[in-house]
Amino acid sequence: MRGEVDIQQSSSELPNLLIIDDSESLVIFITELFSEDFYCQSASDGQEGIQKAERLLPDIILCDVKMPKISGLDVVRTLKNNPKTRFIPIILLSGYNTRENRLEGLRAMADDFLPKPFDYEELRIKMTNLLQIRKELQTNDNEDFLNIELGLDANNYSSDHRHFIELMLGCFIAKYSDRKLNVNLIAEHMNISIRQLQRKIKAITGLSPMDLLRIYRLRQSSQLLLRHKSIAEVAEACGFRSPNYFCTCFKDYFNITPSYHQRNH
Repeated sequence: MRGEVDIQQSSSELPNLLIIDDSESLVIFITELFSEDFYCQSASDGQEGIQKAERLLPDIILCDVKMPKISGLDVVRTLKNNPKTRFIPIILLSGYNTRENRLEGLRAMADDFLPKPFDYEELRIKMTNLLQIRKELQTNDNEDFLNIELGLDANNYSSDHRHFIELMLGCFIAKYSDRKLNVNLIAEHMNISIRQLQRKIKAITGLSPMDLLRIYRLRQSSQLLLRHKSIAEVAEACGFRSPNYFCTCFKDYFNITPSYHQRNH
């Protein structure tokens, strides 16, 4: 049956790869390429891909950009905004390799972007690197959501305070790539007044909402820089007004430059 193109024997020892693409021939081709390293399953459109990702929780996903029903970009947005699936690495495959296409993929929170026709060795290396990053995240099961995204220790906050921060974080996740995102829009998203938002966040964390947004953007950029060579594209995708401003903020927060981070991680 289409959507279940598995030309290998299942192995619990192999990582699970979900291929979301409406081209059956390409699915078969990718499965043949990676059959010794992955247990491959497939979906024939974006809607089916989302359903399978939520049910199977694969280790990594390859997803076409242009598909019927739901595009690859919307697949990424949906899965990255779902707590169950947001840490699954997703590589977008596209027939168009323009700057705007790459930025669209980054803004949707895709972990990487590769134009078709792709180079097998390049794709294999990207997949291996993403799986290693995911493994490192999973090794510390006690590391909570707020720590990963904002560097905050949830143990320092009451359940009500943690819930309030997580509501704000939901806005960051959905809109952080928008340069126009400001405290007014964050407050509107949370359905409270600007003054309430600013006072409560300052009282809970000692920081302003915009301070925390900048931290979130920087922590997102630190991962994207490991997979993309263009500092300017990462800066733009993460909502910074210029590459120079991004580099300044990055160095202030991490005490290293973005280029040093790329070279030494």
